[in-house]
Amino acid sequence: MFGRMSIVYDRHENVLLVPRSAVMEELGVESVFVVEDDKAIRRVVRTGYGENGMLEITEGLDDTDNVITVGQLGLKPNATVTVINAPPAPETVAEDAN
Repeated sequence: MFGRMSIVYDRHENVLLVPRSAVMEELGVESVFVVEDDKAIRRVVRTGYGENGMLEITEGLDDTDNVITVGQLGLKPNATVTVINAPPAPETVAEDAN
């Protein structure tokens, strides 16, 4: 008889995840490109656990940053970029002044 089991040894919830392919490593320093004012800006990040092609980002990004996930290997810092397939901007609801 054989059995298969899995042991959950650590669980991280509500973490920031990016595709593993978005993270670049150079001389032991991990970074990603983000879009700021239509420019590609390189940000140094610290990664945590990785699973299923995604990496946890523990430092260097917040959940409002737009991370470049395709074509970043050919980018130079401050290059002009065009965002495609961006999620729609959240609508702001005006509060009733009454």
